[in-house]
Amino acid sequence: MVCVFCLLPLFLLPLVNILPRLWDKLLVLVFRLIGREYKPALRDGPSCPYKPGANKPQPEAEPVLANGGGSSVNGSVESKKDS
Repeated sequence: MVCVFCLLPLFLLPLVNILPRLWDKLLVLVFRLIGREYKPALRDGPSCPYKPGANKPQPEAEPVLANGGGSSVNGSVESKKDS
């Protein structure tokens, strides 16, 4: 058996979540009685508590040339000939 006091938070959470909406409805009625317009504040929706890390793109490795020679500024392979 579960004690009733332990189940109390399960029933209070929905009530606590609806309190801002009830407060806005009450203020709309009060403002309507005094002839004014009440605009309730815009609220953000519930957000996910899990925030995944940003995926960083992996830098591409430069291809290794088969002959082991270096590349010049323009990307072409230069070869030196001995005279």
